[in-house]
Amino acid sequence: MKDPQTLGGLPAFYLQTGDALTGFESLAYNSFHASLNGLALLDTDCCMLAANAAFTDLLGRAPEKLLGIPLPELVHPDELLLCMHQMSRLLEDQLLRYETELRFLHADGTPLSVRISASVLPDGAARYIRLEAQNIDGWKKAAAALRDQSALIPHLLDFVPSPYLVLDRGWKLIQLNKAAEGLFERSREELTGRDFWTLLPSLLHTPLHQACLQAAEEQHPVIIEEELTPARMRFRISCSPCKPGLAVFFRDITE
Repeated sequence: MKDPQTLGGLPAFYLQTGDALTGFESLAYNSFHASLNGLALLDTDCCMLAANAAFTDLLGRAPEKLLGIPLPELVHPDELLLCMHQMSRLLEDQLLRYETELRFLHADGTPLSVRISASVLPDGAARYIRLEAQNIDGWKKAAAALRDQSALIPHLLDFVPSPYLVLDRGWKLIQLNKAAEGLFERSREELTGRDFWTLLPSLLHTPLHQACLQAAEEQHPVIIEEELTPARMRFRISCSPCKPGLAVFFRDITE
């Protein structure tokens, strides 16, 4: 950590109070300190010269605790090497701007996902790095939770007593529940990832086949009633377009 007293050359308006400034300096001060995103200025050794309230709040550190701190002390060790390499390229004018997602370390040691944007800010003969940081930790955690929930869907569908399956746009079966395995007397391993009509050629040119083609072409649900073999059960079948392709739901209406 650098001694804060040795950090010279920084434009005064980044450190002074807004009341002591006029004109352009006041505008620059307000733009820096009132930003909702975290903003910081680093010297060419990547040590902290100044930070706004949003940046200090993001890291849970008091402003005086950040002054002089080297950037490597704030970046997660797993991402430090690439981050510092790109900062070097920035200072060597090999990059105009460096943007990425990485993890900072909160004051309590907790990794924090942020989106950063760094660029060189010239000021006469001096050069600084302007670092902008946006907290995306909540968004990343929400996305991870959504992925976890999506992973549970195939397992939850096994508790649905009616057959259910999903075909992709190339008619490959990409998802089915246990009831569908029983209906077609084939295991999930046999069916998944293969062309549905090739695996079950007896279904070609049936009302089910035609309903699937119609739903896929017209992009709206098609509902039919049909008796399927070898189950010899009558079903109300709903073929509905979905993001992967087509979802097919079978409801037993056998009397």
